[in-house]
Amino acid sequence: MKRKIYLFTASVLLLSMTCCGDLYTPIGLLKKADFKGFVQKGPYMNGSKVFISELDPMLKPTGRIFSTTVSDNSGSFKLKEFELKSDFVELKAEGYYFNEVSGKTSSDQLTLYALVNIAQVSSANINVLTNLEKNRVEYLVQQKGQSFVHAKKQAQQEVLSLFSLELCSDSTSESLNLSEGGENNAILLAVSCILQGQLSTADMVKLMDEISSDIQADGKLHNLSLGSQLINNARLISLPSVYENIVTKFASLGLNNVVTPEFEKYVEEFKAKTSYSQVNTFNISN
Repeated sequence: MKRKIYLFTASVLLLSMTCCGDLYTPIGLLKKADFKGFVQKGPYMNGSKVFISELDPMLKPTGRIFSTTVSDNSGSFKLKEFELKSDFVELKAEGYYFNEVSGKTSSDQLTLYALVNIAQVSSANINVLTNLEKNRVEYLVQQKGQSFVHAKKQAQQEVLSLFSLELCSDSTSESLNLSEGGENNAILLAVSCILQGQLSTADMVKLMDEISSDIQADGKLHNLSLGSQLINNARLISLPSVYENIVTKFASLGLNNVVTPEFEKYVEEFKAKTSYSQVNTFNISN
């Protein structure tokens, strides 16, 4: 009799593990032979760390993490032959970056994130737009029950609206690349230099973190002092210098055929359209 009870108990436990464990796991493993991308604020420096963390459909970590490094000073990274149980990942990059406003390498390291559905793509980039939208995407999926696709699209639009800008409807923030021409890439560079302004890396991180937290629940910026910092930044930068710094940087890497996107008009568009009030504060750091 005891033996039958033990067998029954073991069977129940096995059934529970089969039914409840890895509920999100698709049939078979998602195999990736090659996954690559760029980490850009300006470009991240050679040796910067990149982590790919698997997420479940609710964007919670599963505990599976893969790592690689940026392989050159253009910010490129690659990870070969890895397997996932879910379609979703968080990309995280840590390192020094080229400051396109000052024309120098940052004095402090910067951490940027991106959330990506990796099932249908073999590349994704990490940048300031993917970083700003992260908290909002997580909130829409976890608290509002939205699909990842809809949450990403909504968060992307809301982030860009802070800068009075918008991408083409079929574009994604993780597809943008500062080393390529085109209107969408120009928008990324415009947002990047507006966030940087004359701020130190630490102050820019603080600005981005506070914006991300502020817009998390409803996609709107309530702390108007943050908006004032953005318009202050936009008015204090020299757009010709930013352009020259980017061109010089890529030329120094031997990438003479890189087309620097025409970002200036989008900075000017933000300055003309924004409702944020400029405050005459001049906190300039290297």
